[in-house]
Amino acid sequence: MSFKKEEMKAAVIEHNPWTDLERIRTYLNKGKTPGVDESTLAWEGNKLFIEAAPEPNDVDWEFIHRSTADKLKVRFHLIFRTDFIRMH
Repeated sequence: MSFKKEEMKAAVIEHNPWTDLERIRTYLNKGKTPGVDESTLAWEGNKLFIEAAPEPNDVDWEFIHRSTADKLKVRFHLIFRTDFIRMH
């Protein structure tokens, strides 16, 4: 979403709060959000989780083409190698 004024963005984020627990429950429920009512910002019966986008300088553009799974595999591999080297 984009807004004409920062105040509009702040109001939408403030009036549509969510918790990490809500996001986990929704993920485990295959994207379905139980208990959505008319006052909830929703699309096709599912709650929309709204948060501000990161600043462009906060995004790691170098590896944006890689999936999260690929990045995690590399990190775990490097952690394992580092720990293995330290042990010897």
